[in-house]
Amino acid sequence: MSKNFTSRNIKSDLTKVITSPTYLCLYNELHYDVVLSFLNKIDSSEFLRDKPTIIDLSSVEYVSAAAVTALFTKIATKQLTVRPNCFKVMLPENKEIKKLLRNTGFIKAINPGGKSKLEKLWSSTNFLCGDESNTSDYVQKIKDHSGREQLPAKLATAIRETLLNIAHHAYKKYQQKPPVHWWSYFQLGEDECGEFLTTVIVDTGQSIPSSISPIVHGAIFKRTPIVDDSGYILYAMQESVTSTKIFGRGKGSTDMKKPVEKESSLGTERLFIVSRFGRYHYSNNDCGKIEESNSVMASPFMGTLIEWKLYF
Repeated sequence: MSKNFTSRNIKSDLTKVITSPTYLCLYNELHYDVVLSFLNKIDSSEFLRDKPTIIDLSSVEYVSAAAVTALFTKIATKQLTVRPNCFKVMLPENKEIKKLLRNTGFIKAINPGGKSKLEKLWSSTNFLCGDESNTSDYVQKIKDHSGREQLPAKLATAIRETLLNIAHHAYKKYQQKPPVHWWSYFQLGEDECGEFLTTVIVDTGQSIPSSISPIVHGAIFKRTPIVDDSGYILYAMQESVTSTKIFGRGKGSTDMKKPVEKESSLGTERLFIVSRFGRYHYSNNDCGKIEESNSVMASPFMGTLIEWKLYF
C-alpha cells in the first residue's frame, strides 16, 4: 500500500478531512458547484504543522478528465508551495475508478513530493506541468503517447497558443510568477464513434474575465452588454479580442476553436472552458453543426481550465 493511502480509521487521528463528492464532474451543472466547493476547500486549506490534511476520495464513483486535472492542480500546487507531505489521499473504493487513476498516473502525480516529483511525471504519467519552455516537449509527449505522428487537426497550434496566452497574460498582475505556470492531463479513449483524445490545460493565474473586463469597460467598449463572467468568456472567444488592445492580436481564441471547426467528424467534438464564475462550450456534431453556449455558475473556478475532446 502506497504511503499516502490508508484506511478510514485514519480519520480519527487527524483533525482535518476534505471529503470528495461521489461524482467528480465539471460538465454536468447538477454536480458542478458541489465539485467546485470541494476543490476550493483544498485551495483554501489551512495546514497543521505536524499533521497532513486528508483528502477522502473513497466514495468517488465517477471522475471526468476536467475534474481530475483540476484535482491534480490543487493538490500538487499545495505540495509545491506549502510542503511535500501536506496531504494524505484516500483512494476510491470503486475498483474501476481506482484502476483508472493508477493507469493514468494520477496516484503517482499526487504522491508526496515537490519539484523533483513533478519533473519525473514527464516520463511515466499522463499528468504534466511546466512553463512556456516546455511547450514543444508537451506536444511531442502527447504524440508519443498516442503512437501517432500527428495530433487531431489544428490541436498542436491550439495548445501552443493556449500556453503562450498563459505565459503572457495569466500571471500579468502577479509580482512573481509561480514555479509552475500550467498543469495538464491528456487521455486517449474510444467510444462508439471511434478513437478520441481529451486534452486539459489549467492555469492558476488571473481568470479570463479578470483579464478581459478592463477593456470591455474602457471607452471603446462602453456599449458592450456584458453582465457576468460567462459573457466575458464568450466575448474573449471572438476574433481579434485581446487584453493588450493592440490591433491584430487576439488570434489565440480563434486558434483554440479551430480544432473543433470541421465539416464533419466521427462524433461530437468540443472545446470546454471554465474561468472564475463562467463556463463556455463550443461543439461540433458529426454533421458539422457548430453550437456555442455560455453559463454563469454559483461557485468560482480559481484560474482557467481549457479542454478539447477531438477524434482522430
